[in-house]
Amino acid sequence: MKNEFENMMKQMISKDSLYEPMKQMRDAFPKYLEENAETLSSEDLERYNKQLDVLDEMIKMFDDAGD
Repeated sequence: MKNEFENMMKQMISKDSLYEPMKQMRDAFPKYLEENAETLSSEDLERYNKQLDVLDEMIKMFDDAGD
């Protein structure tokens, strides 16, 4: 049972599963922030910018790791 769970988790966090959706989100995030900056609270704007930074870091880690 433990091995099955570990395998499932590895598949869920694999580059094949996460890379493209994260890149799409990262690419769309700046436009969203620009279009909605006036309606977002400063706290939300700060949090979203931090999330964008994390996405950039994660994508860089996947790129550096290769396949």
